[in-house]
Amino acid sequence: MTNRPGWLFVLPWSPEYVGGVNQVVKNLYREFEREQEYRPLLLVPDWSAATARPAGYAGCDSWFLRLRVPPADRSVRLWLRYALLLPGDLWRLARWLRRENIAVVNFHYPSLAAWPVLLLQRLGWFHGRLILSFHGTDVETLADSLPVTEPRWRQLASLPATVVVPSAFLAERLRRHLPWALIRVISNGVASPAPGTLADVTALESWLAQAPAGPYLLHVGKFGSIKGQDLAIRVFAGLTDRYPTLSLLLVGSGEFDDLKALAVSLGVSGKVRFLCDVPHPAVLQLMRRAVCLLSCSRFESFGLVIIEAGLMGTPVVAMAVGGIPELIRDEQNGLLCPPEDVDATRQALVRLLDDKVLACSLAERLGQDARRYYSWSEAYRAYLDVAK
Repeated sequence: MTNRPGWLFVLPWSPEYVGGVNQVVKNLYREFEREQEYRPLLLVPDWSAATARPAGYAGCDSWFLRLRVPPADRSVRLWLRYALLLPGDLWRLARWLRRENIAVVNFHYPSLAAWPVLLLQRLGWFHGRLILSFHGTDVETLADSLPVTEPRWRQLASLPATVVVPSAFLAERLRRHLPWALIRVISNGVASPAPGTLADVTALESWLAQAPAGPYLLHVGKFGSIKGQDLAIRVFAGLTDRYPTLSLLLVGSGEFDDLKALAVSLGVSGKVRFLCDVPHPAVLQLMRRAVCLLSCSRFESFGLVIIEAGLMGTPVVAMAVGGIPELIRDEQNGLLCPPEDVDATRQALVRLLDDKVLACSLAERLGQDARRYYSWSEAYRAYLDVAK
């Protein structure tokens, strides 16, 4: 056991995956390491780990441990089995939390895997705090499951100041499903690249070499309807005659065959490039080299890449969805367009591409906002306040 209390981050997947939630957790973890008030640890629930075992993820004190989730239906047989097996799991979890001196358990992209920690609190076997940090699509997943799981979520979310979201938009959306919850908005931060990172591109050359040689628009997000890459391709297709050297670079993860087919059907396949699972430092470099970050999301709880674009000195044109209007003030630090409006977004890009003074001015103001309002040190202090 260590004398310094532990702050346990719980992720439902490997921290090595590419994605915004992982960037949030990694940056918060580093901030906790730097401040040293709590000792950060990371837990990835693993059904095969009946007892806690080291996970060995680079750069963090990481563990695997089973967190038994209550049955998703009302089957008496399943609940009896759950009741019989749960005590052993609870005892092992409580023993490990005591051994590691865990004071706060903070679930990111939470599920009912948090339920065992609540039970430990109810039993008096864990006296620390439980914090549930929602990030976006996890709210939609929660909504789909509520018809069956609502009683468990009601108990989880009824604890004082345990629910955290990154934007007022997501707070309002979550409140529709958990009206009894006390929700705290804590904005995500943005971190400047480590010294030397921007100058030393040797390790990133294999990624950077795949970017277009000429000017390009950049779109970042997991491939799929939610992030709106199809809209981005349609916007871009109407620009190629006016800007024959311009390309579109789509950075994300997942399958993109349908998007490739769309680019072919619009006659722009030769100017649309896809990059998958790009490491975060390379994404920042690609962002820094882009003439504009284009955001065509249909759902966006916060928009971390928008703040990162500001930090990299890249102007932003974005569709005004979700939490994005909380970050972008139209005509002041970026250009906002109506959701799904391909023509308006194309016109905004024409303004930006034709007016370098406007582009530089918007990028500079967004960068100032990023450095002034969105720091991980501020997010860290806000989390400490929640844990009081």
